[in-house]
Amino acid sequence: MSVEIRGFTGVKANVDPQGQLNVVLPDSQIVNIPDSQRVIARQEFTEIIRGQVPGSSFHSLNGYNGAISTTYEPISSTSLPNFPVINNPITLSVSSDAVTDVYGSGTGAWTVYIDGVGANFVKQSEVINLNGRNAVYTSVTYLAINTFLVVAAGSNGSNNGTIYIGFGTVTTGGLPANIVNTIVIGENMSHSAIFTVPAGQNYIIPVFAFSSSGQGTAQMRARTNLGITYIDATFPLNAECVTLNSTTPRLIPEKTQMQIFAKSTTGNIALTVIVQGVLYDIA
Repeated sequence: MSVEIRGFTGVKANVDPQGQLNVVLPDSQIVNIPDSQRVIARQEFTEIIRGQVPGSSFHSLNGYNGAISTTYEPISSTSLPNFPVINNPITLSVSSDAVTDVYGSGTGAWTVYIDGVGANFVKQSEVINLNGRNAVYTSVTYLAINTFLVVAAGSNGSNNGTIYIGFGTVTTGGLPANIVNTIVIGENMSHSAIFTVPAGQNYIIPVFAFSSSGQGTAQMRARTNLGITYIDATFPLNAECVTLNSTTPRLIPEKTQMQIFAKSTTGNIALTVIVQGVLYDIA
């Protein structure tokens, strides 16, 4: 891709597949760039999504809570007072509250994919074949889960029940004592605004989007690997949709858990949060 640098006749620049800007100066000419100006080449989201920027990947959070009360609670499709904190990696269970979410024979979900971090915040993933309300356990241990979605299903094409990932005793109805995340009936993926940055990577966030049905306050919280939670940013909410574009993207460092919470000032409200960010390897 060739681009022209405005204000400088004959100066061209080519962006290579790695996103590097190669400036070509005309023969026998000197180009003076004023001290107050600089040339910036930005690696666009589209190039990252296409896999054209080595060491980088796009990661979007889509959180929804349809009944936020007047006290802070996580943006999650399951009404939890808080996301459970796991200080040491543990084995997790996956189960559904529908007997027809069974691998190979049920009409609902068959298989789920989970992605998260384990010991020392190392990124890891696996697939789990469901067995209805019976718990199926992960093959490795986790500190946190980042992705939870259905990747295979029966004739209905989606999960017939709510699918849970958690820990502790699982009831005969498929509900674990401690819920880490859920996939609501028919949605095939979780909708929770929580993300733990794996070791060896940073997460930068250029874009936030909020859509609220009423007034309230949202907070972005950052929990470090030392166990300290910081209120990283606070946003007032109104009955509107707002997109925030940052000229200097917010950076969430490795081994940090980002969570978005909200509360209402006008009774129960619904809130959708979309966070578009980029994971990149630390040099």
